[in-house]
Amino acid sequence: MRSRVGLIAFALVSAIASVMADAQNAATWAFRKALFDSIGHQWYARIEAHRDELKLGTTRVILAITRDGTVRRLKILSNTSNELLAKLVVDAIKHSKIPQPPPEALKNDVFESEMKFTIYPK
Repeated sequence: MRSRVGLIAFALVSAIASVMADAQNAATWAFRKALFDSIGHQWYARIEAHRDELKLGTTRVILAITRDGTVRRLKILSNTSNELLAKLVVDAIKHSKIPQPPPEALKNDVFESEMKFTIYPK
């Protein structure tokens, strides 16, 4: 009987932890979507304005966002396009209205994300 109660208690705790993890994942997913939408809006406007000057390729960046939505760190990890694409990516991020990340998405008071921006053939 005692082991059965322990098993039921463990199952209950596991179920609660699973529900909490799902809620955290949902909040983090919603934040990521809002972040990508905000940056994407700025990026697409810049890309359309310079479409003929850009080379095919991808710029990868990593950014760290603080609790209040400030970009603390922005670093280009790689760029297989021309320098203009890298400049437009950085400019789009700097001019985006970055939402505040949910507390559960923060690690050491920042949210870090790697992003890729790719120019495809017309």
